[in-house]
Amino acid sequence: MKKKVAGEVKTAKDNIDAATKDAEVKTAQTNGDKAINAVEIPASASKTAAINAINTALADKKTAINGTNLTAEEKSTLVNQAQQLAEDAIANINKATTNDAVNTAKETGVETINNVNVPDTSATKDAAKNAINQAAKTKDGAIDASNLTAEEKDTLKQTVADEVQKAKAAIDAATKAADVKTAQTNGEQAINNIKVPDTSATKDAAKNAIDQAAKTKDGAIDASNLTAEEKDTLKQTVADEVQKAKAAIDAATKAADVKTAQTNGEKAINAVEIPKSSKTKNDANSDLDNTTAAAKKAIDETSGLTDDQKQKAKDQIDKAVADAKENIKNASDNKGIADATAAGKLAIDKVSAKAAIDDDLAKKIEEIKANTNLTAEEKAKLTTDANSAANDAKDKIQSATTNDGATKAGQDGKTAIEGVTVPTDSDVKKNANSDLDKTAAAAKKAIDETSGLTADQKQTAKNQIDQAVTDAQENIKKASDNQGVADAKDAGKLAI
Repeated sequence: MKKKVAGEVKTAKDNIDAATKDAEVKTAQTNGDKAINAVEIPASASKTAAINAINTALADKKTAINGTNLTAEEKSTLVNQAQQLAEDAIANINKATTNDAVNTAKETGVETINNVNVPDTSATKDAAKNAINQAAKTKDGAIDASNLTAEEKDTLKQTVADEVQKAKAAIDAATKAADVKTAQTNGEQAINNIKVPDTSATKDAAKNAIDQAAKTKDGAIDASNLTAEEKDTLKQTVADEVQKAKAAIDAATKAADVKTAQTNGEKAINAVEIPKSSKTKNDANSDLDNTTAAAKKAIDETSGLTDDQKQKAKDQIDKAVADAKENIKNASDNKGIADATAAGKLAIDKVSAKAAIDDDLAKKIEEIKANTNLTAEEKAKLTTDANSAANDAKDKIQSATTNDGATKAGQDGKTAIEGVTVPTDSDVKKNANSDLDKTAAAAKKAIDETSGLTADQKQTAKNQIDQAVTDAQENIKKASDNQGVADAKDAGKLAI
């Protein structure tokens, strides 16, 4: 090959030397260049085989790369890496001057190309899937931290898992990094958009059932004849059972446990017993009955009252008690009951106090009647005074606003009636007797001063006067009224 080139060089130079003109020189030169360049250098068989081996390794690697689920960008990077290794290997083969060097360059090149690692999975896609997993983990954590039932949590987690599956499928299907990012973003948004309820629908339904049971029980309590305080106490018991039931519902982790807590709560609420009658009202009625019995007993034992007076007083007590019990029945709270009871007892006390006044009056009138020394007019005056004291006392008793007031009015009345003094002797009769005594004294004085009478005559006359006075005073004593006293006195004076 070199000899042929040398021959072409010699020919060209000879032609240049033989040229006589510049153009001929140029032509000889050009023709010489062409001839030399046209000397064909046959390719090296060993290098050709080596390069073919490199290209085959490169083609295999490209096939492997393109057959993966890597992104276009990741594939391009790996293909470019393999291509560069192939080019470097071919360059080394071409530089080789011996067959051994060619073989070494080939083997090294094939090995480096084969060693280009083609990942089983895409790092871009793996990162995207990890982000999806993290979003799912966060959402599952929020679900676990909620107060939902296990079943509700499982349902929500399945929704999360479904979104994870969709997102990863979209990531796997993406061929470009931008598409992977889009699939990741969409997946994260879908997962994040899964709402974790603030409260459990299962538990809310159970609590609503508890509230309904409580509402029904409270309605029954309100419809009863209990006092406001008794109702409040029962409603508080219901509220306590509601609180216990809801706490048990909140603590339940499974739907079955929620149902059990609901059922137990409803039973506990329904078991709150509403009394058929109010204990407060029953106690008040019993108190009135005791007061009534004591008052009637005292009236029956009052000796100064007639049977009619006793019955009238007891009838008045019965009326007062009936009115009080009706007011107690209609009372809505403890104060209303207390007021009704107090009013009833006050009415009973007033009847009792008036009955006591009637007793005191009867005794006073009996005392007046029993005094035979008094005239009818004097007895009538004393009787009027006693009746006036009694009536005034009864008015004050009726006007009393408290039991103590009624008691004091009764005591004051008793004192006033007892204050009507029944004298031992009649003033009318005393005055009549005194008048007779004065008349007798004057008559006796006149007889003593009569000079024409003997001592015996005088004594006889005075004895007759004494007898007349005695007879008149006896008649005065026996007189039952002022007229009788006056008649007896006048008869005595006439006799004197």
